[in-house]
Parts: sequence; C-alpha cells; structure tokens
Amino acid sequence: MSASRRSLSLKRILKALLVFVIALIILWFIPTPYCLRAPGEAVEADNIVAVEGGDKSAPGKFYLTTIFQQQANVLLTLGASVFPDWELVPQSKTGGKCLSTYDREMKEQMAESKIMASIAALKYSGYKIPIKREGVIVMSLLPESKSKGIIQRGDLVIFAGGKKVHSSEGLASILKDWPEDKKIPVIFEREKSAFKRHIELINYHGRKIIGFRPLNYVEVDKLPVKIDIKTHFINGSSAGLIFSLEIIRQLKGVKFKDEKIAGSGTIDAQGNVGEVEGIDLKLKGARNVGAKIFLIPEGQYKEYKDKTYGMKLIPVKNLSSACRVLSARYSGKNAAP
Repeated sequence: MSASRRSLSLKRILKALLVFVIALIILWFIPTPYCLRAPGEAVEADNIVAVEGGDKSAPGKFYLTTIFQQQANVLLTLGASVFPDWELVPQSKTGGKCLSTYDREMKEQMAESKIMASIAALKYSGYKIPIKREGVIVMSLLPESKSKGIIQRGDLVIFAGGKKVHSSEGLASILKDWPEDKKIPVIFEREKSAFKRHIELINYHGRKIIGFRPLNYVEVDKLPVKIDIKTHFINGSSAGLIFSLEIIRQLKGVKFKDEKIAGSGTIDAQGNVGEVEGIDLKLKGARNVGAKIFLIPEGQYKEYKDKTYGMKLIPVKNLSSACRVLSARYSGKNAAP
C-alpha cells in the first residue's frame, strides 16, 4: 500500500473515531425520565462508628449497604440493558427527581438517622434516655398531596388520628388503619405554635399517606455516651439498624458471632425497624463483600426470601429481635426473630 493510501486510511479511521466520541458525548448529555440505580459499596460499620470507651475489636463485622443512583442519560439507559445489576426507575416513583447522594433531603435523613440509632442502641444497652420532644418533620410535599396549603416544609407532626406520632413508622401504622375516604385529624407544630387540621389521605403506590416526605425527629439532652458516626459520602436513613448494632457491638452489650453481617433498615428511637428502598441492589452489594447474613425489615422479607444471593436472610421487626437472633447464632441456637 502506498504512503498516500495509508495516510488516507488513517484519516478515515481518525474521522470515524471522532464522530464516535462526539456521539457518545451527545448521548451522555441527553437526559431521560429515569433514574439509574446500581449496587453501591458495602461499608464496614466499624470504619464509620466510634463509641467512647467502646471496643472495636469485639467479634462480629457489620456492613451497611448503599445504592448508587443518578439521573439516567441515553448512554446509561442503553447500558442498563447490558449490565444485569443496573436498573432503571421512572422518576415518577422518586417524587419527580433522582435523589442523588448529596441531595438535601437525604443528608437530613442521615443526620436524624444517626441520632435515632444512637438513642435506640443506648436504650437497648440499659441507658436512660429521656425524650423531650418527638414527631415527624415534613421534608417536602409530594406533587399529588392534598395537604398543600395546610402543612408545609419544616412542620412537626405530633398527633394523627388522635394518636401520638413517635416516628414515620408509627405514622404509617396509624394511617394504615384509617378509612381512606375520611379526612384524618392532624396536630402539627410550626414556629412554636400548634395547629389542628383535617387532611385528606392519598393512595401512594398502594399505601395511604398524608402526602409528604417524612423525617423522624427526636429531641434529647446530651447523650450519656459520646458516639461519633462519620458517613462522609453516604446519606439517607436506611443504615439506622446497622448503626445501632455496631454501637451495641462496641459496647459489648451483645455477643455476636465473628462473621460478616450486612443489612438495611431504618430505625426510630424506640428501636423499631422500618422498610427501605432498593433491597435487591443492597443484597447484591452485600454479596460482593462476602456477607453471610443479611438483616431485612420484617415487612419486606416475603418479597425477597427467594432472592438471597447465597446469604441467609433474617427478618427483623425491631432492634431487640435482631440482637436476639444474632446472639442465638453466637451461642449456636436457633431463635425466632
């Protein structure tokens, strides 16, 4: 081949490569109405949680599981058909947006989750924690909410249907039993004043809700033990259960078997475990670090009991049931959650 032909062939290859790169760049910047979710990192809890006077060398290794999530462009949407661990979620199911790791609401959830986990763990370990004030904060209203103009961001819901609201899990339980066609009386605080209003419920993916994103809130005096939880890039409320168990492990309140234990679940100040999103992706993340056990909220066990990825799934209702089952594993006994 002559030098001129080789030069022409090289130019054609470079031109094709340039067109290909430009096409990839264009596809990267074209958004879609989907969020891309994939298994995130499974993080060792003892690298995050530090308890004053605690023993990090105590047996047991807990892992909190995470999800990678971002706005899906055309290129990532195509990639989801190639990579089995990737999934696309319509933004309509995420409140019309993709909640990124650094989203304001997710940061607020993580900050409150640390407090809830610390209180629950210390109470389980025998400490007295007087609660001064508690309820559920309105983080934001959903587009379809019937409560617009009644409640707003920052309001603290303290009663619903005549019952005290301790947490979002407790509020969900109250709403579950409330007639869908009947407005529910709600008492909330705003700027040190209390208001009572009757609000129409909505059906949101099969659940009766008031129509806002909740954030558990609890106010206490200084905790009797200093607990430092540094999550850095991790946000959201789903690590609450693992935080509590790690605190208990370091306090040596329960003897755990020396094995890798992963899990996911919110927690409130009473130690109740709440449901979370993305269990399937978190199971895959736990599998990737070789976890043997995965703790799952009791209400979600039935859906995932046949999708274990080689791990033993243990359903837990609260912190006490989780500790009871894990303590039984240490002693070689079987215990129902």
